Amino acid sequence: MLYMAPQPAPLQRNFAWLVGFGWGTQALSGMAFGAISHYYYGTFPDIHGIAIPAMIVKMLCAVSGLAMVALYLRYAEGWADRQRHIAWQILFALGATALTAAAFLRWFS
Repeated sequence: MLYMAPQPAPLQRNFAWLVGFGWGTQALSGMAFGAISHYYYGTFPDIHGIAIPAMIVKMLCAVSGLAMVALYLRYAEGWADRQRHIAWQILFALGATALTAAAFLRWFS
């Protein structure tokens, strides 16, 4: 979708749903990890230093990714091909940023 030939709008819409489920799963798994840690240990996971901003970046990417997918699903039918392409570039950048933040979070926590 990012650098391939333009795909039919229904295929892009289906892929947007898949990406949205991915962002939702990522957000829910993070919340579940914190909730389970709090339930069993009485405290949230002990993170410090660079891991805290990395977690915040990851959370912001998840919220932004979900918002971008929601905007795409709601309005993309009226968008030009260039606008849809930019939306996919934004989603790609958010995914790459979240993945990098996850690596920092894992390494420094």
